[in-house]
Amino acid sequence: MSRPELLILGGGVAGGVAACAFAAEGRAVTLLTQERRHPTYEGLSPRAAEGLRTAGCERALDAAGPWVERISYWNGETRTVNGETLIERQRFDAALLEDARAAGVAVQIGAVGEIDADFVIEARGRRAPAGPEGRRRGPASVALFRLWQGDLPPMGSVASFADGWAWFASPGDGIAALQVMVAAEHLPGRAELETFYHARIAEVPEATVWLDGAKAVGEVVARNADVALAGAVLGEGWIRVGDAAMALDPLSGHGQFAAVSTAMNVPAVVATLRDRPTDAPLARRFYGERIEAAFLAQTRVGRDFYRLESRWSERPFWAERRVWPDDAPAHPDPASQAPEIASRPVISDGYVCEREVVVTADFPRGIWQVAGVALVPLMRFLDQAWRPAEDMVAATAEYFACQPEAAEKALGWLSHRGLLVA
Repeated sequence: MSRPELLILGGGVAGGVAACAFAAEGRAVTLLTQERRHPTYEGLSPRAAEGLRTAGCERALDAAGPWVERISYWNGETRTVNGETLIERQRFDAALLEDARAAGVAVQIGAVGEIDADFVIEARGRRAPAGPEGRRRGPASVALFRLWQGDLPPMGSVASFADGWAWFASPGDGIAALQVMVAAEHLPGRAELETFYHARIAEVPEATVWLDGAKAVGEVVARNADVALAGAVLGEGWIRVGDAAMALDPLSGHGQFAAVSTAMNVPAVVATLRDRPTDAPLARRFYGERIEAAFLAQTRVGRDFYRLESRWSERPFWAERRVWPDDAPAHPDPASQAPEIASRPVISDGYVCEREVVVTADFPRGIWQVAGVALVPLMRFLDQAWRPAEDMVAATAEYFACQPEAAEKALGWLSHRGLLVA
């Protein structure tokens, strides 16, 4: 392989989206990946799907399975909680690589040997080497996964049990997947893995309904499901994206969106490092703060899901996850802190630069724009130029040359936080 300008290691969601995003900006990029060894099902949230569409990954979206409502059996209650698009990762990842090739990316299949590139994007997920800085880890978890065959309707469901939780995904095509999440320290050796897996299923009453008439096919596969934040996400000539930067608890349902959103930011960060070296500290600050803030926000969301299950709160699996990473609220009340205007690094015109943002309790890193409308200039416009006799939405749309819908969203954001001049 000739020495590439940009080398992406890993062709999953983060690597594929980053590759397409770089290619869209005219960068020469090579993606090196290995084929996924086992079929695996995951859920794709609407926000993640929209991000993939924005990145131009239409083939991957076409390879996705059906949308299903997620039925939750948690703390003795049955609820329908949002929903997800089911994806089989071997098929989905192959389509993602086709999207990358269509965008002009040089895709190569093979093992990673000696790395020699101008800049490396680490996107191998939880398999990525930790590096000398190590990782900040939560309670160690492992996901045990097996396929099932039968006449099973489309379904997505999650259920808790005494020592973990289970997720069932059935696209309705005759093959379904049942995954159980348990503490890693309880995992037996490979020879006892199948017995251990089926013993855990026996603890989940809902599984009897899920698997009615189905038979197990293939082997039980154990996958690392640790929650982990890389000690360093950006260095000289390299950057981490997706799970390689921050691996989230699958229970939060945010992992794929985090992979997409971090990958979409990477081209601007790399462009700033390479084209505007004087702004390199700003780019490093932007990316590092963004990764850490997203990691803490989503691990707190996962923690709160664990806290909702009170029946086994003293069991080790649940007790550890109910208190990690801290006791800070996942969704701070915007009114708990007075908003302020501050300068923060943001992405503008393909580079990281500094802009005035609105800092609130629920957005401690600050918000620069809503629907493309810059909030601080909007606040100043309302304070200085808008008159109560005018239609606020129409006046804002005219002044900022935006659609009324965008103006309404920006004004609504300010109103929700008590910043809108009446």
